[in-house]
Amino acid sequence: MGSYVTVIPRRFVLDTGDVVVLTARDVEEKLVRDTLFKLWVPNIEAVYRYLTSVQGFEFAALSTPKGERYSLRKVISDV
Repeated sequence: MGSYVTVIPRRFVLDTGDVVVLTARDVEEKLVRDTLFKLWVPNIEAVYRYLTSVQGFEFAALSTPKGERYSLRKVISDV
């Protein structure tokens, strides 16, 4: 079985202004028990516009849609 490498944020700012910082141990323990990581974004349309207009992402058609509102891709190198 292969592995999927991803990067998750370490520092989160909540709506209340509180800051939550994940340690490596938190991530390791939680991802072993629950392999699903969810990130809630309050204004997804604004994030989508920013990623497509400023960061160079573009629409990506999904081969098997699973309810995602948006799917993006970005070429990160010529290799």
